[in-house]
Amino acid sequence: METKLTCGDPYEPTHPGEFLLDEVAYLNLSQRELAQQIGVPYKVFHSILKGKHPVTPELAALFETLGLGWKAKELLHLQADYDRMKATGKFRKKAVKAPFAALRKVAAVFA
Repeated sequence: METKLTCGDPYEPTHPGEFLLDEVAYLNLSQRELAQQIGVPYKVFHSILKGKHPVTPELAALFETLGLGWKAKELLHLQADYDRMKATGKFRKKAVKAPFAALRKVAAVFA
């Protein structure tokens, strides 16, 4: 029997803020000072680094000015990939959950 490989995204998507957080931590920089330097409220800055807020084109341009090693274009590509994979993943989870929920009900009857 032959095993068929399928194309897909086998990993959980990574928010671009997580890459930025790694750089900030590695360089031992203050999040508050960096937020102030680019004129972004600390709460927004922190939520981006924690993956809770998207990296918009405006924010990507501001992050590029910090010299963390990420260009705005790269951050936007990462954000687009993250958004696509999250949307696809949510769709797949909903599509897969429905049949299993029905199967659990049937199995419960025979248990």
